[in-house]
Amino acid sequence: MKVKSNRKKKLQKLFLIVGGFVIGFVFMELILRVYHPFEMRLKGEKIVLPILRKYKIHNKTIPKLSENITHSKNILGFRGDSPPKDFKKYESIITIGGSTTECFYLSDNETWSALLEKKLKNDYKNIWLNNAGLDGHSTFGHIILLRDYIAKMRPKIVIFLVGANDIGRSDLASYDKSMQKNLNSYWLIESSEVLSLALNLYRVWRANNFGVAHQNDVFAERPRLELSTSVVNASIKKHELLLDGYANRLQKIVDLCREYGIKPIFVTQPTVWGNEQLQNVQVSKNVNGRLWQRIVSLYNAQVLEVANKNDVKLVDLARLMRKDLDYFYDTWHFSKKGARAVADIIYSHIVSDVK
Repeated sequence: MKVKSNRKKKLQKLFLIVGGFVIGFVFMELILRVYHPFEMRLKGEKIVLPILRKYKIHNKTIPKLSENITHSKNILGFRGDSPPKDFKKYESIITIGGSTTECFYLSDNETWSALLEKKLKNDYKNIWLNNAGLDGHSTFGHIILLRDYIAKMRPKIVIFLVGANDIGRSDLASYDKSMQKNLNSYWLIESSEVLSLALNLYRVWRANNFGVAHQNDVFAERPRLELSTSVVNASIKKHELLLDGYANRLQKIVDLCREYGIKPIFVTQPTVWGNEQLQNVQVSKNVNGRLWQRIVSLYNAQVLEVANKNDVKLVDLARLMRKDLDYFYDTWHFSKKGARAVADIIYSHIVSDVK
């Protein structure tokens, strides 16, 4: 009898724990549906665009950026002017990428996309260019954006600055599989505010872990790091295992663009760690500037290979852009001066592709 009594108490305790968890989960779900304190751009693997948003940012931490920053989103959820009524008469261009395209902490008129549009308007009358960059997005996110949004618009040209958010992303292997299942594997997360928030908090942690979060990086204050040949080779080998998946996603982007009648242009991803002064400076644990540049080059080589294979226009920004410390405020992100350099380089290589 005593054994049965103890078992009953344990079951009651388990029931209370599970019941409390379920009640708490439902309560949080209801609260988040009424008021959500966080802006989420991904719900599971479904993109939620921030339509007609305006961000006013007072910057006191990154001296290479403006003190007062205005970041606006239009009716599409992109940066730039809303589409003109006679859209088909315009040479329509969209730039797609992660944070190095969105340029979240540059004002509307300071991003490389806005500067590129301004330069193109000096040559052509009917130019409409929007910046569809989304902070944190990899090539997987670009594929979803193409399928769910860009396909309906049918712009004439899409410029892809790719790479930063794909580096070291072994988790994308599971995403590649989900693409073959029509991207339906995240339906449960997409239907829940709590689960979506949890996944996005994990993504924020992962972005910080991979060094793709925004920060004011004083490169000269970082410690020096010498690496053995064995450590370098092991790191290179780990990344080489991820390259086929990256190439497959790039190929998917090309195939979708061709299916939708869009001309794709690829742009390789530069990083400040290509600077000669930073070769032996520590980037992260067991990674210095020299190794990081080699790793980034592996991914950029895939962009070149896929572009050449498919006769896609390529701007090798990683090679053409000087690794000037004034052009970056951290590993990836462009300062105001850097954004101007990016716009100048891309303009000089694509101006003949715009009619």
